[in-house]
Amino acid sequence: SGLMIEADMVVISAGIRSNIDCWKDCGVEAGKGIKVNAAMQTSLPDVFAAGDVVEYAGVVHGIIPVALDQANVAAANMVRPGSAAYTGTLNSTKLKVTGMEFTSLGDATADGDGVKVLRRSDPERGRYQRLAIKGGKLIGAIVLGDSKRAFAYRKLISAETPISQWVDDLLDDEFNLQQIVPK
Repeated sequence: SGLMIEADMVVISAGIRSNIDCWKDCGVEAGKGIKVNAAMQTSLPDVFAAGDVVEYAGVVHGIIPVALDQANVAAANMVRPGSAAYTGTLNSTKLKVTGMEFTSLGDATADGDGVKVLRRSDPERGRYQRLAIKGGKLIGAIVLGDSKRAFAYRKLISAETPISQWVDDLLDDEFNLQQIVPK
């Protein structure tokens, strides 16, 4: 949009141990990082923070997906106060294992009471999927060798999309997951 916001200082932190030394004399509330509320606002008026420097709900995450989600919330609230709240970031791991993409999402290994586990293994194509469903929603997934499905599952988990009517179709290659993925 080209909107520019004037600031006296912008602080950028990298790594997993927040360097908050420069903030100690400013009166900002800090612990392991600069403490923020769900709007990513610090204890100082009109001062927002996100990423590795932030301690939210007692945790400094130090990973890019969390920093990006927090930055989006902070930016939204700087432009329109009270317009966004950080509710957490979906646990997600994506790596290549022996040339195949492996993705773990949400509560990927959930089992037990109230959890329905679906599995599909296709060794010839180098594919494996494990889905954990609870309360009619996908809560976790392990996907090997199918990044498109992993992306769709990530969206379903993040949006807490009700999936009860499609449970029998989720692992079917012919089923178009995009029809139930929120936009």
